[in-house]
Amino acid sequence: MKSPSLRIVSLLLSSTALFAMTACTTPVSPAADGKPPLPLEGTQWRLASLGGQAVPMPAGVREVNLVLDAAQRRASGFAGCNQFTSGYTQSGTSLRFDHPAATMMACPSMAQEQAYLKALNATTGWRVSGDRLQLVDAQGKPQAEFVARPGR
Repeated sequence: MKSPSLRIVSLLLSSTALFAMTACTTPVSPAADGKPPLPLEGTQWRLASLGGQAVPMPAGVREVNLVLDAAQRRASGFAGCNQFTSGYTQSGTSLRFDHPAATMMACPSMAQEQAYLKALNATTGWRVSGDRLQLVDAQGKPQAEFVARPGR
């Protein structure tokens, strides 16, 4: 019998869902303090909320994060239990991840990691406002929100 994490990775890798075109969003806007927005690519983003629900960050717990590497067109990060990587395509406000693949460690609770990887799969668009990144689905519904890590 496959472990839960192996089933998740298998499901993610075998998923063939087509992504709809991006919602009509403005990709970047200045922060309330007038500072220019941070770039989507190259910034280290820390997960702040998932599906509109705040993601708690207890002291001593490794943060869930995302980094997009423009040169290699690879997204990577920590999903809560496992490291993940994915190709991605970005054009204007459109952003799509190519079925994120994760390492296969098992943790006591995998629910948040599963929800995070599912949010990446559902992403079709993005917008940055100041130091905050929002990933949205085809209907413009927020899937995940991030804040830039200090030092970017």
